[in-house]
Amino acid sequence: MSTGKRGLQEELLSKVIEFSKKNELFKLSLASDNEIAINLYKKFGFKHDSLMMSLKL
Repeated sequence: MSTGKRGLQEELLSKVIEFSKKNELFKLSLASDNEIAINLYKKFGFKHDSLMMSLKL
């Protein structure tokens, strides 16, 4: 994976989290079996539970 692609993924996820907090959402959940994506989500504080990832806002 190129650095540019990873940077874009991080920027998009950061914007989603920012939008969610501003709109008073309290939790984001997603499902993934992609190890690269799971590692990115963990970097942002998501907790891994089987194939579900969640972040308390």
